[in-house]
Amino acid sequence: MNNRIEWIDALKGFAILTVVIGHCADGILSAGMYSQYKFELQALYDAIYSFHMPLFFIVSGFVFWLSKSYNKYKSKVLDFVIVYLIWDFLTWLVKFLLGAKVNKQVGFEELLGIFYHPIAPMWYLYVLIIFYLIFSVLNIKKVTFPVVALCGVVAITSKIMNLNIGVINQLLYHAYFFIMGVYCSNKIIYEAKNTACLYVLYGFGVQYISVL
Repeated sequence: MNNRIEWIDALKGFAILTVVIGHCADGILSAGMYSQYKFELQALYDAIYSFHMPLFFIVSGFVFWLSKSYNKYKSKVLDFVIVYLIWDFLTWLVKFLLGAKVNKQVGFEELLGIFYHPIAPMWYLYVLIIFYLIFSVLNIKKVTFPVVALCGVVAITSKIMNLNIGVINQLLYHAYFFIMGVYCSNKIIYEAKNTACLYVLYGFGVQYISVL
């Protein structure tokens, strides 16, 4: 029996596409290539980075609750850890072998640091693993709106303060969007879909307040 939800798959596909395009634009801008298109590339980069990672975490939180992953988190977390270590190592290896030809060079310090400081593109999986562990170990299956609102305040505050505390910055900021995904999943199941859509719009409100 096929239990997949087509609009969720389409949303994930769209989010993946924005990540690929966003990283391409970022790489071109960082390398100083195609300077004649700098304005257009910067506009594209700014537009994508204004929503794509919050969208990923909202979808992740939504699917986490809907698929009841908190009941099978050990296998899920193990899968995530394996994928994270493989791709973080491969990312490091390519950057290391290419040396001065990459925008951000890496050494053996960065390789050892993948256990506490993921290489830039891989931080999403690292943070997602921590969210899965927190929600599953603490048996958090449902969240209330006051909790969502409090996490929104924490997210905005972390952006404003701009603390240099590594991946913790990402945890503090994106926890709000993951929790919003869990909350919206509850709303779609127990209430109306249009109600959940309103909460998704509210969720992105925090992102744009933070950007401003």
